[in-house]
Amino acid sequence: MKQPGASAPFLTLSGVPAGVTSNPVSPFSVGTGQPVSVIIGASPDAATGQFTISAQATSGSLSHSAPLSLTIQSGVVLNLPRSTFLRNDSVAAVDTPSGEPRRRQIVYDASGKRLFVANPAMNRVEVYADANSSLQSVIDAPGASSVDLSADGATLWVGTNTERLLAVSASSLQVIARIPVGKDPHKVMASSDGKTA
Repeated sequence: MKQPGASAPFLTLSGVPAGVTSNPVSPFSVGTGQPVSVIIGASPDAATGQFTISAQATSGSLSHSAPLSLTIQSGVVLNLPRSTFLRNDSVAAVDTPSGEPRRRQIVYDASGKRLFVANPAMNRVEVYADANSSLQSVIDAPGASSVDLSADGATLWVGTNTERLLAVSASSLQVIARIPVGKDPHKVMASSDGKTA
């Protein structure tokens, strides 16, 4: 609980091993009495093993900490061809792993001649040039699982698995709104009136 006159509550993660990052980046502010989703990611060169991260929430003179257990295991790197996620007829087992709902993971921006690709494993949306398939930019989007463009092409809608819907300016590639939703917006599709479904 926030004390009257106290500064906004914030959370600090300490003891994070090398090669491990959090999204949002520590320290970060949190809403009073509101849940917060934190996604932990490990780079390919992060050490494997079991680690303890300390999460400390502070608001004014109030402080509370809790240990978080983290296990990092070796992953399997799949040497998939680039066309696996750029083709619209790609293998269903790659696009929709067992147990996951179908979703639009890629959308083409005809006016900007680029592709937006949801990459939930990297907590971002990747922007690729149409002409040479080179990575132009990335948009930070924790748990990004689906993408679609508004009818006018001005807004990129990003569904996430963190109970947030992101509105991104297609021109600046900046998040302009974070909309909490009552269910996981794994699948997002823009309708002709500019709203999302």
